[in-house]
Amino acid sequence: NMSSKVHVGVLGHKGRLGSRIVELLDQDDSFTFEPIPRGSPLATDYSVIIDVSSVEGTTQLLTTLLQLNKATPVVIGTTGDLPQSLIDEYSRQAPVAVISNFSLGVPQFIDFLSVLKEDQWETVSMVEKHHIHKKDAPSGTAKTLASHLTRTIDIDSVREGEIIGEHELVFDNQYERLVISHSAKDRGIFAAGALRYARWLPQQSAGVYEGMQKKTLKFAKYQGCGNDFIFVQNKTFPKSVDKKAFVVKHCARGTAIGADGVIFVEKQDKTVYWEYFNSDGSLVAMCGNGARCVGAYAVHQKWDCDQLKNSHGVEQRFMLEDGLICVEMPHAVVEEIPSGVTVLSDDPAFSSYKLQAFYTIGVPHMVLEVSGDKIDDLSPNAIGEAVRKTIDVNTNIYALTGPNSATIRTYERGVYGETLACGSGCCAVAYNLWAKEGKAQKQKYHLKVRSGLIINVRIEEDGTIFLSGPTSKVFDGVLEDFC
Repeated sequence: NMSSKVHVGVLGHKGRLGSRIVELLDQDDSFTFEPIPRGSPLATDYSVIIDVSSVEGTTQLLTTLLQLNKATPVVIGTTGDLPQSLIDEYSRQAPVAVISNFSLGVPQFIDFLSVLKEDQWETVSMVEKHHIHKKDAPSGTAKTLASHLTRTIDIDSVREGEIIGEHELVFDNQYERLVISHSAKDRGIFAAGALRYARWLPQQSAGVYEGMQKKTLKFAKYQGCGNDFIFVQNKTFPKSVDKKAFVVKHCARGTAIGADGVIFVEKQDKTVYWEYFNSDGSLVAMCGNGARCVGAYAVHQKWDCDQLKNSHGVEQRFMLEDGLICVEMPHAVVEEIPSGVTVLSDDPAFSSYKLQAFYTIGVPHMVLEVSGDKIDDLSPNAIGEAVRKTIDVNTNIYALTGPNSATIRTYERGVYGETLACGSGCCAVAYNLWAKEGKAQKQKYHLKVRSGLIINVRIEEDGTIFLSGPTSKVFDGVLEDFC
């Protein structure tokens, strides 16, 4: 019955793999097939297209399918610098499987990596070997395997003889070594695998698939004294996905992961680059507890670095002090308090607040003081919204509890409500106390935040501010529907 057969178009049919695929299709009565010449107008309706051509061929194929508004499933076996934005765009209307290795073993290799406790190993390295005719290095399979690790690794690419394909991943520490390897013994496994995907993909919904499952995104959840953040490695995040939309969707509490914001990180040499988005999708110039969690993330990843640099060019040192992550904060800048804020003291609803100062420490902070018996009963949201009608800032309210100690509550812009902690807000309160004391000498302040935890702020004689306190990884996770 011709109507029940899978009609396959093959792009790249003259290549090493393409010719083997055509050979197997010709021997299997459950398929019909046609070679697709490069630049074909795609007049035929295919059940599925197998693309094993080149990066240029893949780009041209997807462009044509989009122009024709087709929804034909596509199996991409091409390796190299693939047109990810085109893949993501086309995947909104059709299933697209991006398969760097058609074997049975490599997907199981990847599954094993998902349960491996990577942080227990000091070093991770990879060697991949292929025949001398293979042009791309590292191989697509090596890149895929590396993308499922949480750290950046060195990949040694070897091209010799007629090696079909070998990949070896080595995990090493002081006491033992774990080696995971995969070797292809016959090129037939790749052609047979391509047919396996050609049968399976037409039954799937639109989306990007890696192996026989939708593309996933690894993330980690961290918290610093109650501020919680979703961490994503920048190298794994599709360039075509809107970061703001991603942040708003997945920071929602109750319906998603839930967080104060999302931090995208990547390591380059001795520096960790990061960008922080508040839960409303706004890109933020500084987040003190976020910076501390970036430091903790780098330590957990065993990244050899002690510098942070964010999307706004703010550079910070980080270090361990008494077992806690400590970061150097931007210098405090004294700002003029707008008249619209000063008149709030005339409002009976806010008469218990004593306006202290307005500082920028990476981001702007209004500082107010209340007596100790008021701190637990006040509404940070009410005063924060009142201040925000005049100027969009964070509002920090504190009450002294002893020498160099206070309780603090913070209304944060971008979250538009009270948060369990605010690191730069604690710095603003501590700097205000230090300034009131005459800025005479080095001081250390201990600030109890809404989560009940203590944030420490150390201010040097020259006004340099250091922020420290508890941080922890809450959990690791994998997102399936993240676009």
